[in-house]
Amino acid sequence: MPARRPVRDRDRDRGQVAIEFVGTVPLILLLVAAGKYIGSAWSMSVACGASGDVYKATVTLRIPVLYPGLNFGAIDGTAGAAMERED
Repeated sequence: MPARRPVRDRDRDRGQVAIEFVGTVPLILLLVAAGKYIGSAWSMSVACGASGDVYKATVTLRIPVLYPGLNFGAIDGTAGAAMERED
């Protein structure tokens, strides 16, 4: 009976990259199609300005209707940063 060769760690992962690639390709293609056909439907508005000692930004992102009857509306986000002044 021939001697078995020891199994190395790198032999256990043989083909793993191919499986991950095949599983990721449909997602990449979906994102490319979404960016091309849905990208223009997204709209946003941005407002920036000083509010006391804080510089404030407000962003509103309107999400397009991807499926009839399913409307997500808009997403609002607000952030601020302290205004630094040298005296």
